[in-house]
Amino acid sequence: MCQDAGIAYHCNSACENRQMNPAVQTSRPSVWLNVIPIVLLTLCGAALRLYHLGTQSLWLDEITTAFMAKKGLATIWEFTTSDVGPLPLSYVFEWLTVKMRNTEFFIRLPACLFGVVNIPLVYLVAYRLFQRRSVALLTAALLTFSAFHHYYSQEARGYMLYMALTLAAFYFLLRALQDARPAAWIGYAGFSLVQLYTTYFGVFVVAANAAYGLLRLVLSSRSDVNPVWLKRQLLVLISVTIILALLFLPWVFLSYQDYAEYGKHKRPHTIAAVGSYLFQTLHDFSGYSHLTLVLLLAILLLGYFASRELRTTLLLPYGLLLLLIPAAAIYFAGIGHFLHPRFLIAALPYWLMLFAGSIVNLWTARLGSTPSPARSGAIRLVLFLAVGLILAINLKAIASHWQGEKQDWRSAAAYIASHYQDGDLIVGGKNIGSVCIAYYLPPPLQKVVVYESYNLNAMRDLYALNRRLWYVTAYFRTGGAKPYFDWIERHFELLKVLPGSAGDIRIFVTRSINAPANTAVHTVNARHTYARAAGS
Repeated sequence: MCQDAGIAYHCNSACENRQMNPAVQTSRPSVWLNVIPIVLLTLCGAALRLYHLGTQSLWLDEITTAFMAKKGLATIWEFTTSDVGPLPLSYVFEWLTVKMRNTEFFIRLPACLFGVVNIPLVYLVAYRLFQRRSVALLTAALLTFSAFHHYYSQEARGYMLYMALTLAAFYFLLRALQDARPAAWIGYAGFSLVQLYTTYFGVFVVAANAAYGLLRLVLSSRSDVNPVWLKRQLLVLISVTIILALLFLPWVFLSYQDYAEYGKHKRPHTIAAVGSYLFQTLHDFSGYSHLTLVLLLAILLLGYFASRELRTTLLLPYGLLLLLIPAAAIYFAGIGHFLHPRFLIAALPYWLMLFAGSIVNLWTARLGSTPSPARSGAIRLVLFLAVGLILAINLKAIASHWQGEKQDWRSAAAYIASHYQDGDLIVGGKNIGSVCIAYYLPPPLQKVVVYESYNLNAMRDLYALNRRLWYVTAYFRTGGAKPYFDWIERHFELLKVLPGSAGDIRIFVTRSINAPANTAVHTVNARHTYARAAGS
């Protein structure tokens, strides 16, 4: 009896608890309902990024990654300390996957996986900022179907690792600014340090994070109530930033001379050129037309200035910091090579958060006043069509990427290998052609590839070697390259064209197998050119 009474008492108590606190009854289903959408988006993103991952041939930068991954950690360190490319951690995960199998799929797999990881990460950051699942889900959806993000998720470089690390660092920074817990500051410092040794653009992200943290702390309502808390938080932020700078300082000493020498040979770019390049990069790599870019920007600005909720996150100044700090550094250093889509990679998630926050705030009519039903309906229809249009354009761009946006160097190499004769030389037009062809040619033929790099005098010298020359290039017959290609077309015969949206691959061969030497000087120069090229 007592036992039955005890059971009845506990059952009645549990029923009363569920009646008094409905959240207890629905907590488990609600958790699953919150998790399922982001899980489905992540799976969808994984499917999009894994599909056709290994079908296209590698191109110049990816081939650099493949070479480094095959040669091992010692070569990776030596190469990154004497080159102005990515830093050591960019190659470590490719080094691990190539050990399993050395194919295009496995070389690109780390970038693909980190691209997938970015989807739940951007959801966590957006939810931490806005405390609204609708904004977080829309941001994750925009990133899932972003053609720009998809493109670099299928490129064997460290850009997606870099984005994942910057998102993780920013997430812990937000927690540290809000909670002031040591674990959060340690997490921020750890992820920031790792991304610093992934790419040189990590320096700009740390600078932007420091500026953002200072703004958030100074403008926080808690700082007025508790100045001691403010001073303590500012001290920790400044200390962590200084520690990160000191830990990165050895790399500055290792590579300063290489960067300084590299910058001397590049034409300075104006701020206007930087801005136009950023806009053009968005247009080229995201699938957006100029019209949809204007639409996206208009919705973003309208939602931002109409909603105090968006302004309190300080996302707009943070996104601008991520673009303007590296733009200013590039301008003052005069290093044109740094004008590259990787400019936008760290900033992309935050601009998508701004856009998603603007959409949600305009959709829910949080404009400071209550609009009429007709006006609300019209606003929602425009927003629905805008999001649908942007997703459709990006999906179309992703599909075109699958169909072969990158050049098919494997087919070019196979064509040459099947028609090659003893004594021929293979000349690459610009180092992109040389390196890519050499990578896919059979090992015996790799030794006869000459690196010529758009040098007309060198080409004339090679032409005087009395050998048949294969000339392979990704064709850009414009600007300063036009006189060069005029000469090529007069002296070479076009044998094969392999189409690609980044410039057709064209295979030429000298019209006469025994091209006569014009002068003894040309013959001597030709031998020096070939010896120098073969040595490189």
